[in-house]
Amino acid sequence: MRAILTLMVLGLLAVVPHAAKAGTLTLNNGQAVWQSTKCTEPVQPPSVAALASESHAGMMNDTAAQYHTYVAAMQEYMNCVSNEGQNDATATSDAIVKSAQVVIDQANAKVNALAVRPKSNH
Repeated sequence: MRAILTLMVLGLLAVVPHAAKAGTLTLNNGQAVWQSTKCTEPVQPPSVAALASESHAGMMNDTAAQYHTYVAAMQEYMNCVSNEGQNDATATSDAIVKSAQVVIDQANAKVNALAVRPKSNH
């Protein structure tokens, strides 16, 4: 049952408009794995802690500045991933709800088509 549900969700993701869906969703060992396609992780700078204690002040200042730039860029990256993931989750959820409503409407139409209605004597 879980495999069928996973395949249904993956199938629905295929029909979610590309403007709404940005990341990629893959099935790995029975688990869905989402990955960002819009966000780029910043390159990690050299470690301040890895500097030799006898490094000159200019090198330490440069390394510290690179670290602070990296922290800001990493925060932007995490915000990007969060926003992209939320947008994809919303688009996917909306597609599932809309598809389920279509099935429900079709089932109701079938039931109503078979309903017994008294014939009019007019």
